[in-house]
Amino acid sequence: MTKEETAEKLVELFPEKAPALAQHYADYDHQLLAHLFFADEINTPLSSMLRTGSGGKTIQQYCSFVETMYYDGDEDVKNVVEVTILEQLSDEEEVWLRFGTYLSNEFIREINTVLIPRNTMLPNRPLPYHSRKKFKRLRRNDS
Repeated sequence: MTKEETAEKLVELFPEKAPALAQHYADYDHQLLAHLFFADEINTPLSSMLRTGSGGKTIQQYCSFVETMYYDGDEDVKNVVEVTILEQLSDEEEVWLRFGTYLSNEFIREINTVLIPRNTMLPNRPLPYHSRKKFKRLRRNDS
């Protein structure tokens, strides 16, 4: 999935972001500056909700989307996840740890064993794993 396809998928998931994507293309000569766009349209609302602890279902949608970006995205999209999304979310310990509660253990393992060791800008603060029971309950409660 290219960065442009990823932006379109984000708009499919969150239709209210369509004007922001259109404005971004208009502002940047019909080019997608992926780090800038996804920082504005994922990091800003997600970190705000994680900070306040509100919006569980929406947080889950964002977090699932970030995982999809990482696993299905091309190298540019994976770079956005690692360099823009994860680095910013890891700036505040409470936000970082709360973010981890919405991720699959598989993605937590990838962050802890691959991304943190190779990216010095990520904290040397691994995300804790959670039980499958808790993860299923979290997803069910947020539906």
